[in-house]
Amino acid sequence: DIMMPGFDGLEATKAIRNQANNQGVPPKIVAVTAMKLRANLDKFVQAGFNEYLPKPFSEEQAEKALRPLVDADHIFQVIK
Repeated sequence: DIMMPGFDGLEATKAIRNQANNQGVPPKIVAVTAMKLRANLDKFVQAGFNEYLPKPFSEEQAEKALRPLVDADHIFQVIK
């Protein structure tokens, strides 16, 4: 979540990206937020997020955001 108290999503993403630099495959990070303005979305991309999910979100929106980032066919078959 972008607005976590104490350690927000932007700071968390930066820390994850810095730590993952030596790991090989970069992690996939999705911003979950109530901020829907285009300027905010651009800020998320610049901060290193792969995708964003506006709150509140439906199951379909979550699947649409996550599918390109994971082996979605397997995961969504298991969930359903």
